[in-house]
This record gives sequence, C-alpha cells and structure tokens, in this order.
Amino acid sequence: MKVHLMHADADFVPSTGDRHPPAWASDAEQDLELGLLLETAAAGDPLVWSAVRTALLTPLTSRAAVRYRHEVLEDARAHPDVVRALYDVAGRAIDADKSIFSSVFSRRPELVLDRSLRVLALLVGVVEELRALVAEHGDAFGSRGLRGFVATVRRDLDDAYLAELRETLDHLARKDGLVMSARLATGGSTTEQVPRLPRVAGRSLFSHIALRKPTYSFTIPDRDEAGFEALGALRDRALVGVASAAAAAVDHVLSFFVTLRDEVAFYLGCLALAGRLEEIGMPVCLPETLEPWTDTLDADGLYDPCLVLRTGEPAVPSDVHAQGVRLVVVTGANHGGKSTFLRSVGVAQLLASAGAHVPARELHISLAGQVFTHWAREEDTTLEHGKLDEELARMSGIADRIEPGDLLLSNESFSSTNEAEGSEIGLQVLRALTRAGIRVVAVTHLYDLAHELRTSEDPRAVYLRAPRREDGSRSYRLERGDPLPTSFARDLYDKEFRSATRTG
Repeated sequence: MKVHLMHADADFVPSTGDRHPPAWASDAEQDLELGLLLETAAAGDPLVWSAVRTALLTPLTSRAAVRYRHEVLEDARAHPDVVRALYDVAGRAIDADKSIFSSVFSRRPELVLDRSLRVLALLVGVVEELRALVAEHGDAFGSRGLRGFVATVRRDLDDAYLAELRETLDHLARKDGLVMSARLATGGSTTEQVPRLPRVAGRSLFSHIALRKPTYSFTIPDRDEAGFEALGALRDRALVGVASAAAAAVDHVLSFFVTLRDEVAFYLGCLALAGRLEEIGMPVCLPETLEPWTDTLDADGLYDPCLVLRTGEPAVPSDVHAQGVRLVVVTGANHGGKSTFLRSVGVAQLLASAGAHVPARELHISLAGQVFTHWAREEDTTLEHGKLDEELARMSGIADRIEPGDLLLSNESFSSTNEAEGSEIGLQVLRALTRAGIRVVAVTHLYDLAHELRTSEDPRAVYLRAPRREDGSRSYRLERGDPLPTSFARDLYDKEFRSATRTG
C-alpha cells in the first residue's frame, strides 16, 4: 500500500532533512531566518516541523512535481478537517503499536507472535476508522494524490481484507492449543516443525493443509521442568515462521500509517503558515513555477514572511519583474529594505520549490535545486582569518557545489575590503556565476561594482533601488532604478548623532 501524497511515485521521508541536510542548508536557515517560519508552520508539533523543513531543504525541480503537490494542497485547504482527521487516525495507529510492551531481551517466536497479534487487533479498529473516513469524504477530493490514496484504501483495505484479518487473528490466538507436524531426525530428534492452521477463505497468510486432531497423546507431569522446556523449544521452532510473518504484517500496516502521517504533516504545516499570514493581513498564493533554466523572477506584492511573523504586523511588499535575466542587483539607501527583500526572495524560492503557498499576491518563479546564501559575517574572533579571507573561502565552497539553475543570494559580499578591490572581486564572481547558468540576486553598496555592471550590461540584469524620501525617511518598497553613488549613510549618522546628543 502506497500513500503518495507528496510524490506521484515515491514515499516522502521527513528524517532526510534532519539526518542528511544539503551543504547549503545551515547558511540558508540562518540567513533567511527560517526558524520562525518552521515554528509557525509546526504550531508545536515536531512531526510537522520536520516534514516542512525536509520539504524546504529538498526542493523540487519539476513543474509537474510541484503541480502534484499544489493539487493536494488545494484539496487540503478546501477540506482541512478531513486532512487533520487523517493525521489523527495515523497517529492512533502508531500509538497502538507503542502501547504494547516489547522486551528487547526476549525474541522468542511465541512472544513475538503474541505481541504482533495484540498490535494487529488494535490496528483493525484504526483501519475501520480510516475506511469510515474515506467512505464519507473520499469522493470530495479532486487531486490526483488524494484520489489515488482513497482508491488504495478502498481496494486494499476492503471488507474481505478485514474479514480475513480477523479470522487469521482468531486462528493464531491458539485458543484450542497449537497443532503442528514434524519429521523425526537422527537420534529421535525432530525437524521441520510446521504449525497446522485451517486455510482461510480467500487470501491467506498461511496455506498449510489442516491436520485432524491427533489420535495419540501424552501428558507432561507438572514438575517436569525439562519436559516443559523441551516442549517450549518445539513450540518456538514451529512458530518461528508464523511469528516472522505476523511481525512483518505489523510492520507493513504501520509503515503505511507512518508514511500517511508524515506526508499529511507537510500539508498541515502549509495550512498553518498560510493561515497565520492571512490572519495578520498578508496575502499568500500558489505560484506559477517554471523549469530551472527559464531564469524568471516575476513577483507582485512579495514580502518577507519571517518579518511579518516576528512583528505580527503587515510588511511593505515589493514588486520585481525579471524575466530572462540571471542577475538582479539591489542598491540604494541603507536600512531601506534591501536585506529584507533578499530574504523574501529566498524564502519564496524555497516555499515555491517545496510546493507550498508563497508570500506574495502573485509569483512566477523558476525552480531551483539549491539555494545558496552569502551573507556578511562577523570577523573571526580567533584572528586566524580576516573578514575578506572568510568571505572568499565561503564563496569558494559555494562555487564547488553550485550548479546551473541554482540560486545564489548575495548580501553585501566582499564589502569588508576597499571599494576598488571589492568591486573587482564581485564583478568577476558575478560574471562567472551567471555565465555558468546560475541565477543571482545581489545586494551591494559597492557603487563601482553596480555601475560597471549597469554600463557594460555584462551580464544583462534588472536593477532595483531602495529609495530615500526628501525628509530622509525610507519607504521600504524597492523600485526599479539605476545605482546611485551614495547609500545615504549620512542620514543614519545624523539620526544617531542627534539622538545621542538629546540623550546626553
């Protein structure tokens, strides 16, 4: 039985993002401030947190794969109570397994069999809950993922299956004792011990022919401990195959419910995140995704959701229209919203590539298999390296791993050295990356760099600018505009200086 709510042809494993995060994950989580995003999506549920994080850190690179998730997400948004009920049913199945004690010190086949039977008896009730839920709501879904899931439940967990399961459990309970056959081996020992259970009508876990009640028998005396031990060994040898089959049956049913819970968790996280942003008054949408080589970032009303979640207030959105170009350069006033815009692009890229809602009124965006960030860092306190050395080392590491179609977000890279040197390094890096098929969004105050890129048109780029009003205030809404030879740092100096003077 397959769930296939996240992928059309594969299971989704949330632990992948925790145990094997990609090389770019650590910097991206820090620079894009993803922690608050994940906390909001999870609402205190670690399983949802893990599912959403894994989806963000394993981006899809196929439009068809993203559309598959969009369909399921649209169903989930239309029927949130049903999706939550699926999650809860799967959780009860997993809790049923945990509720039956299992000793790690005893692997006797008879004990393994008895535990498996107790778990399966509990799982029958959970399966009936799932079937009832699907019977009531299954026809309301329109997505390929959920309709396929409904068909699986109706086909593989039908009445015949449950009847067979109950009958098999009744036989395996061995209320009338255990009947087995065996062959005599050299020295009077036994071999090929096989339990003989009645054939179950229809499908059956066991196909051995039923054995009539034995004609001859013997009784072990109450105090014959050796006799009881020998009999127990016989029973264990006879039941080893049955115990393995029963344990495998438990694992099979449980794995179905574990996968169901893990995959539904992602959609619950998407609904929680979108709901919170809309509650604050900010729009979300399902983006139009394009293949990685299309070099498109076209957004109306794009904003940083982490800023909105942190403040609990609406944020100033920005528009960007960059079709067929691999470079977006952002310049302008300090504290004018440049870094916030860069984060909004990165978060939107990850959410879009995960198949989730994005923080914008409308978004058309190329998919990206990896999202690298190169933010300015604090100087090395050990004095082993200067800031420029550290920046160059990180950029070298990115260059080793980044591939065509990936996205790099650069925030004031190479600003730790002088204007001329930083601009020359930045120019060579940006040209090399874009020529290699990498998309780049770069925030910089290096005028020489931005001016050379603009005048040479190598590479061709879209230029955005953080504006400054006449009174020195900032609108925080980026506009299309050529680089200026100032970032208006004097405004900040005057503001701080006057504030300090008044305080003194």
